[in-house]
Amino acid sequence: MRAVVLINAKAGTVVERGGDALCEEVRDAFAAAGHEVEADCCDPVDMADRIGRTALRTDIDAIVVGGGDGTLSMAAAKLAGRKVALGFLPLGTMNLYCRALGMPQDLDEAVRSLAGGRVEPADLGEVNGRLFLHHVSIGLQPAIVARRNREDYTGRLGKMWATAKTFVRTLRNPKPVSVVLRLPDGDRPYRVPAIFVMSNPLRDGRPGIEQHHSAHRLGVYICTSVEWSDLLQIAAGMATAAREDVDCLELHKAPEVAIERARKSRKTFRASVDGEIVAFDAPLKFACRKDAFRLLVPSGAPGG
Repeated sequence: MRAVVLINAKAGTVVERGGDALCEEVRDAFAAAGHEVEADCCDPVDMADRIGRTALRTDIDAIVVGGGDGTLSMAAAKLAGRKVALGFLPLGTMNLYCRALGMPQDLDEAVRSLAGGRVEPADLGEVNGRLFLHHVSIGLQPAIVARRNREDYTGRLGKMWATAKTFVRTLRNPKPVSVVLRLPDGDRPYRVPAIFVMSNPLRDGRPGIEQHHSAHRLGVYICTSVEWSDLLQIAAGMATAAREDVDCLELHKAPEVAIERARKSRKTFRASVDGEIVAFDAPLKFACRKDAFRLLVPSGAPGG
């Protein structure tokens, strides 16, 4: 495999371990697996342009992007419709999409899984014209992220601690959102603390948080309780078990869905898009962009 590895210089793991040292580790790990790759750290401001220019090269098979969920989401959107394959390295705080692929979180093991991987088409989600890789949420999660971003922290561990603190504080007084969910089989009103729309549903009956990557439909997960114990159960379920098995979490699967404000006077939504806070005009219109990019699937991961 001929690949270029582009690493977000501000990603949590990179800040802790040092960019030059991490690039050397990545090159050595790929070399040990029989592949010679170029590896470089990039300022996040330059990442999108660097990915776009690298995708024009004809002497490579893949671009591997290292960073957090927001960086990976940007890369997938940038390479939508391109022929070059896209692989990921989990260098952020949560690494939700890499975990969803079943990728090891240890860097050397992650590199080995990519080196022995395969290329498959993968879907992206789309909301109001913006592509996303893993999920969009309204309600509880964007409130937590916005509150965490006001905390003073450095590095991956600091971010994790800030997230944990704001999670507990926000759960003490969750503010429900009143919406109308427009599904293919009809409209449904909800007043709930959180809604997650995923680019693909999670795998039925599997442990962990593994997710399809080419099911060609969205997974809509609705938290239907504001009770502290239920919210904790759902949070634990999201991290450790198949979400379909969690109480107080309603699931719908559909190629398209819309979310409207129950009160027309509210014109916008604050949403978390793969960990980034974004303000959208209402309504939110979601669709599944089928086979949007070519994914380098790690070895051992289940098929689409």
